Amino acid sequence: MSESKQPHEGEIIFYTTPQGVTRIEVFFQDDTFWLSQKRMGEMFVVDVRTISEHLQNIFKS
Repeated sequence: MSESKQPHEGEIIFYTTPQGVTRIEVFFQDDTFWLSQKRMGEMFVVDVRTISEHLQNIFKS
């Protein structure tokens, strides 16, 4: 990746598939990236319930 294409602090770069555009809204606050469960599902191409299940498992441990 050329130096001009390097992401800046607080920035995430997503690539699109040949089928369409992916739009992800990300918030950067206090050195942490925040996405809604809906946006996480879109990013990983899974249902929101799958994201919820994984988050529940994380917080159980």
